[in-house]
Amino acid sequence: MILDSAIPYIGPVVVATNIIIMFLCLQPRRGTLFTLCMLAINAVVVHLLTLLVGMWDMSLVRFCGILFLPGFLLLFRGHPFQIAFAFFMQYQVTALPTHIADALVGATIGYESPYAMTMFLVISLVLLAIYLALVLRYGRRLFDRMFLDGRRGVWAVYSLGAMFSFILFLSVDWTALGAALYIALMLFILWSFGVLCFTIINIHEKAAQEHNAETLALQMGAMREQTESEKKHRDTMEILRHDMRHEMGVIMELYRAGKAAEAETIYADWQNALKEAVPALLCAEPILNAVLTRFAHRAKDMNIFLYVNTNVPGTLPIDTIKLSVMIANALENALAATDKVQEDDKRVIRVKLLQSGNQIGLEVINPCAAPVEFDEKGLPVTREQGHGIGVRSIAAFAQDNNCMLDFSNIDGKFTMRLVMKLDAQGAGGE
Repeated sequence: MILDSAIPYIGPVVVATNIIIMFLCLQPRRGTLFTLCMLAINAVVVHLLTLLVGMWDMSLVRFCGILFLPGFLLLFRGHPFQIAFAFFMQYQVTALPTHIADALVGATIGYESPYAMTMFLVISLVLLAIYLALVLRYGRRLFDRMFLDGRRGVWAVYSLGAMFSFILFLSVDWTALGAALYIALMLFILWSFGVLCFTIINIHEKAAQEHNAETLALQMGAMREQTESEKKHRDTMEILRHDMRHEMGVIMELYRAGKAAEAETIYADWQNALKEAVPALLCAEPILNAVLTRFAHRAKDMNIFLYVNTNVPGTLPIDTIKLSVMIANALENALAATDKVQEDDKRVIRVKLLQSGNQIGLEVINPCAAPVEFDEKGLPVTREQGHGIGVRSIAAFAQDNNCMLDFSNIDGKFTMRLVMKLDAQGAGGE
């Protein structure tokens, strides 16, 4: 195999590619410069250990890349099993071009050819460049979507599978299988990782779609209730308008007869009837008002006090459907958490939806009966099966719309804050 003799040339390139990919796909725990310095030290240590291993058994040198794993676990954010899975997966994919190049050189011009090393390096570098370009385009988003599931047990299985594939990948000698079968096996491993990544993403996107469908159904129910409420309001106002002449006439007759007290009583009853006929308007924007009104009714049925403060105008230069779905997710989580609180005086949710200049901010504060855990990204996590999708949906909305998102839990009160910039035309919407 030419690969073993080419390690001094191609090895540093593969190591540098691995480090670049880990930076592209994962987030360092500390600053970029600090992480690079630590990885450089790690690389020197691994290189020295590789030289020692090579003096003992050259066939084991190819496995020395696993010595980088402890450094990645310490330097990058995420669950250890997620980092281990990412490490073993991308290490194999990064090494794949060199193994394919080795098999192609051996099966075509042979290792004895004076051009063997040049051909090996050219094929390896071209394939590595293609792979790196794909990672630059899709890498971070791929891992972000995969790592939405924070269950450690699931990722433990995935990481063990990736480690087994890693050992199998580096153990197989193409000369024992033949170049065609060996390359087919390498591509099958690559295809298997692709299928696994697609399956993980598809499962969670399907769950998110089902959750969003439920939220949209809730939103449509809110719109129907709002429509029915407005229709009832119109009908009531028609009746009140019809009766107004008679009521005014009675009041005037009572005043003429000197019965001012009776006239004022009738007038007060009339004022109360007008107030009851006017539906509550929590927000000037119709879709947001429908959602807020629906949750206000749900909170009342659950013996929860929901206070809403909003100054949002009737029209916004953004997709109010997506905004209302995000707000519905936030309120759904707030209701679920508050419902677990037993003390009646603490069952209070406060919502602020305010526009200031070219920004719109949402703040939801609710009590929580138990401490809240946060992941490395600052998102609240839950161990309950089927929960947590609402938070991921809010985080996805924040990412897609370049919002500032913050969660906190202080003194038994859970707070979610989101700030979003509006288009230039929205600045004058106050």
